[in-house]
Amino acid sequence: MEVPGTENESAKEKVKRPEFIIIDNTQEYIHGSHEEFRIPEEELLTPETSRNPIAIRILCLVGLFFGALFGIGIFVGAVVSVLYAALLLFRNHTANDRAVRFCTLSRHALVIVVGLIIAIFSPTLGFALLLLYFSMKGTSRDREVLKRTLKKVL
Repeated sequence: MEVPGTENESAKEKVKRPEFIIIDNTQEYIHGSHEEFRIPEEELLTPETSRNPIAIRILCLVGLFFGALFGIGIFVGAVVSVLYAALLLFRNHTANDRAVRFCTLSRHALVIVVGLIIAIFSPTLGFALLLLYFSMKGTSRDREVLKRTLKKVL
């Protein structure tokens, strides 16, 4: 027959206690001094190093400016090529292919502009959306380039 107090004592023995506790970037240890767990001050994240730098946002803003100019030019080219293909009643395959290419380029330019607008506020999210779109909508040649790039990075 078990004594009611012994079951509680065996449960206390099974509890694993942490070796140290980090509170507000200071280290207070339970079991004495453990120097191998000490984090150097320069490796701690400070508000200056944990935020996204302003330089990447300025780069996105400059890229947005040039992307918008390119997008406007491509959109005008798409409208002209579609009107030209419509003038030929869509019977000229060369004009039709050119219209399709310009429409595809204008769609890509729109995605780049939207991605850069998002990247100004959140660079990680903006670049992730661009990478996701182009990895899913690209041609097989583009996918091979993406695979080789990611293999080098990872």
